[in-house]
Amino acid sequence: MHFAVISAPVPGHLYPNCMLAKELIRRGHTVTVYNIPDSKFFVEKLGVQYYVIAEKEFPLGFWNVQWKGARTGSNVFRDTRILNIQIDIADIMMRDLPAILKQQAVDVLLVDHLQPQGASIAEHLGLPFITICSILPLHPDPTGMVPPSFAWWIPTGNIFDKCRNKFGHWIVGLFARHYYKTINKWRRQWQLKPEYKLTNSFSSLAQISVMPEMLDFPRPFISPVYYPVGPFVEKRDEQIVFPWDKLNGKPIVYVSLGTIRNHIAKVFFAIVKAFENKPHLQLIISKGAWCGGGINFNGLPESAIIMDYVPQLEVLQKASLCITHAGPGTIFECIHYCVPLVAIPIADDQPAMGARVKYHKLGEVIPWRKISAGKVSKAVDEVLSNPVYKNNCAKMSKVIHLLGGVKEAGDIVEQILGAGNGKK
Repeated sequence: MHFAVISAPVPGHLYPNCMLAKELIRRGHTVTVYNIPDSKFFVEKLGVQYYVIAEKEFPLGFWNVQWKGARTGSNVFRDTRILNIQIDIADIMMRDLPAILKQQAVDVLLVDHLQPQGASIAEHLGLPFITICSILPLHPDPTGMVPPSFAWWIPTGNIFDKCRNKFGHWIVGLFARHYYKTINKWRRQWQLKPEYKLTNSFSSLAQISVMPEMLDFPRPFISPVYYPVGPFVEKRDEQIVFPWDKLNGKPIVYVSLGTIRNHIAKVFFAIVKAFENKPHLQLIISKGAWCGGGINFNGLPESAIIMDYVPQLEVLQKASLCITHAGPGTIFECIHYCVPLVAIPIADDQPAMGARVKYHKLGEVIPWRKISAGKVSKAVDEVLSNPVYKNNCAKMSKVIHLLGGVKEAGDIVEQILGAGNGKK
């Protein structure tokens, strides 16, 4: 079968989708990722076929130019700009992909749950599709027990908390309606009924989630076709040169602030300053510059290693602590390798992941707007000296290792399509 991957054009979403793609390729299927030029190199390094769309509208280098503001922090204006760029990409996908997918004889769509246009394209073409939940589940909770996917708070179960949670889910729905203005333009052209709810873009065949239930907050039943198979932590084929000979034998603290909001100078500077008086530790810093343009700064400890991009899995296997933006992928990988965390959530679902780190006592959490060298230093000392964090990571790691991960996801895809009827 020929699978088409519809994903957000960023590593945090592309990576889990590409790991599933590689599993399906291993089973004899063909998989192609369709997206803008800037993601091509990243995907092809992972060993997955890539087809460039929107080359005229979003030429190579667009990412660093158009998303520059988002890389230096988060506010309503920057976040709205990101949403509008995603909507522009969705518009082009709906314009161009139907003809391309027909011409390339695509059989099935694998659709990231943040890409609701994928469901409409599949419906228009009469193709089956499967939803891939590459981050926290976006499913609303009518009971109000679980906060929305952007929320930084831990649920308490009281009336105020439930009302706040319901309001948060309503806000998510409001943003979805903004997205659906563009989607419905095409649905009307295709003589399809307009849609307004994000959940209507989730597959009724299978919704495969990388979020392990034991890392989430307790939540009500989601769907009979929701499969929390766990993280896709797989060895990558990336050939990243790393100076392993510069490791000095001291405990490693790995620093990664992700691949999008990674130009916030005060966060990096606070981290570096916090280690001025910690010569017993060695810093490894990833700028997260997956398509160039990483932040530059001075004042690093002499033993520190800083690179645009690092082989993260290999580094985490040697690390004693990870300082992170609390992106889901990095948190999953830290738990996989029993590495406790100091989380500095910035935007998107990171505050919600930080809340789960705090709730499960997997590390300490510092809001990025309140960061200081003193707070970073205190958090690092606490996590490294208190065994509860390492022990909790180890306990959760054992459970996650028992999950099916990408292999179970591949089984589900093949089983569902073997019995599927080609409908959403």
